[in-house]
This record gives sequence, structure tokens and C-alpha cells, in this order.
Amino acid sequence: GGGVDSEAAGPATGWTWAAYALAIPLILGLSATMWGVPLPLTDNLSLILQAQSTSLSEILRNGFLEEELLRPFYEGLYKLLFAISAGHYYLAFQGFHVVMFAVTVLLCVTALRVRTVFDLVGAAVMLVVLLGLHTFTNVLRELPIIPVTSCALAMTLAFTERPSPWRDGLAALNLVVAMFYVQIGLLVWVIHAAAFVCGRGGLSRTGLAVLTV
Repeated sequence: GGGVDSEAAGPATGWTWAAYALAIPLILGLSATMWGVPLPLTDNLSLILQAQSTSLSEILRNGFLEEELLRPFYEGLYKLLFAISAGHYYLAFQGFHVVMFAVTVLLCVTALRVRTVFDLVGAAVMLVVLLGLHTFTNVLRELPIIPVTSCALAMTLAFTERPSPWRDGLAALNLVVAMFYVQIGLLVWVIHAAAFVCGRGGLSRTGLAVLTV
């Protein structure tokens, strides 16, 4: 890889904002559809009942000590959402899911760094593929989609033109959240390592070393 071209590293253009404008109606349409889907009982019910009777510290402690699945943040998030729901459980849980979906799509558009009309065409194809894949629609049925959002954030950080300490720190925090949420969150490291091998400069060598450790 030869790093990022100067054209891609330039400031945002009208085509950049056109890409976001293209994504927004798709986000709104799918969010409206998602809002009409009932919360699935699998996992959700047992975790909500646990949140009702267990403190956050106890949930995190038990999650880190569990032998089969290492998902302390997954269970901890349910506690936080339950606490702020004030009885409006659907609004809190499904609302959070919808917001994370919107953030994920916007991060994917950001990672593409659209600057020209040709970039915009590529972004349009990406949105159709991303939102039309069966794998992605299956993810939308789960609650919530933190690992997917974390991977989108990792792509956005990895494909910037130059490293900085705050990006390294955010990447490390993102990986910790993702991998202790669901095991597949380790893909965050894979994204950064692959981007580094391809010559992308979003993360410094030190930052990648910290993630690896």
C-alpha cells in the first residue's frame, strides 16, 4: 500500500455532504421499520430481569468471572438502559438500538472519505450492499449492535490520513468495549491491523502495539 492519496486526504467537498444526504433517508426509512419490531424475548427478557434485581457492579463482576462467555459489558449495558428507562423499556432499548444503527451507517460513510463524484457513486453502491445484505439485516434484529458500531468506528479511525494520540486512545477504548461486549468485537483489532499492513496511517505503530497487547 502507498498510503492515502492527496485527493482523498483533502477537505470535505459538496460530494462529501451529498453522500451523507444520500444515507439519511435510508437511515430514516430503516429506523422506522426497526421501530415497529417488538423486542425479541431471547436474551432480552432474562437480561432485563437480571437488571431489575442486580447492581451494576455485581453484574460486571460476575460477567468477568464467568467461565463460558466473557460478555460483562453486554449485560452491564442492559442495567444502564433499564436504569434510565424510567419504565419506558421499549423506548430505551429499541431507541438505543436505532441510534446505534444510524451511527453505524454514518461512520461507514465517513470511512469512505467521499471527495469526488466517483467517490459518491462508490458510496451509493456501498450503502445498497451494506443495508441490503442478509447478514446486516440479521444484525438489525439483535439488540443492540455495539460490535458492529465499534467496527465502523475502527474503520473510520484506521482510514484517516495521519495518526494522533487521541485517535490511538479512542481506538484502544473502542477495542476494550467491543471485545468485552461480545467476542466478535476482536474484529476491531483485525481492522486496524489490516489497515496498517495496507499502508493506512490512521493509527501509529505505538497505537497498534497497544491494541495488540
